Amino acid sequence: MIVHVVKEVAVFTQAAAVANSVRAAHVNRLSDRFGSVGFARVDRDVDVVVAHKLKGVFVVLRRVIVLGPREIEADNAAARDGLARVTTGALTQIAAAIEAREFDRAKRLLARVQKLAPGTRGLVEARENLEDAVAASKGPSPEKLAAHDKLIREGELALAAEQWLEPAGDSAYDKFRGAMAIDPRSEGAKAGMQAIAQALRLRINESLAAGRATRAEGDYAALETVDPRLKDGADLKRRIARAYAENGSRSLANGAIEQARADLAEAERLDAGEAAVVALRAALAGR
Repeated sequence: MIVHVVKEVAVFTQAAAVANSVRAAHVNRLSDRFGSVGFARVDRDVDVVVAHKLKGVFVVLRRVIVLGPREIEADNAAARDGLARVTTGALTQIAAAIEAREFDRAKRLLARVQKLAPGTRGLVEARENLEDAVAASKGPSPEKLAAHDKLIREGELALAAEQWLEPAGDSAYDKFRGAMAIDPRSEGAKAGMQAIAQALRLRINESLAAGRATRAEGDYAALETVDPRLKDGADLKRRIARAYAENGSRSLANGAIEQARADLAEAERLDAGEAAVVALRAALAGR
């Protein structure tokens, strides 16, 4: 029996090509495992992807990857590659749907990619772009626009006063976040958040140069709040761990063994493998 997959799946224009690319490697083994298998094809008349019994090329590929026996593990690379190409094509179609203001279609496509390959690179960004586009399409009222502008002004004042995340409710972060709640695409709010992150990074560097590891770690935690998708987080944590370890080495040299152990504990919590941390651990061994 032919099972018709919902029309949105057809926008993955590489589906048929992917099915053909894995057919030779998998059809016999899949047939043994699941019974008669017909690989996906594109029906040009109705513009949907169809498959025999199994529900489309995406399920076929996923079953190959997840359920494939050990003897076909080497073949799974082809399936994974095909899956990656299909999801990449899907993200392109999602972007096109957002651009065309076809938000319901974009939501359906996002849901399918989320179910098929939740770890797809770019999926989170695509979802945020859709949310921003939906919010922008509605447009804030004049009253909300006035509230937005007021929050931006207050946020800029708090930023200048170095009230980046405190006091709660009146910090620059809270003001800019409130502005973004009104208008997710607010350039003023985004610029404000970037300014907070830049200020935090500058103070982290200053703290590390002065050996103030605790202050640097506090600012790092604040930076994670402002920028949850922090790209250099591992490097910053390693540098802070090194600062703790260097402080511990100085404490050990001065005979303050307990303080050195405390610094080592803080350093290991952040990066136990950092060279200065390893050296301090060795120096404290047996003490």
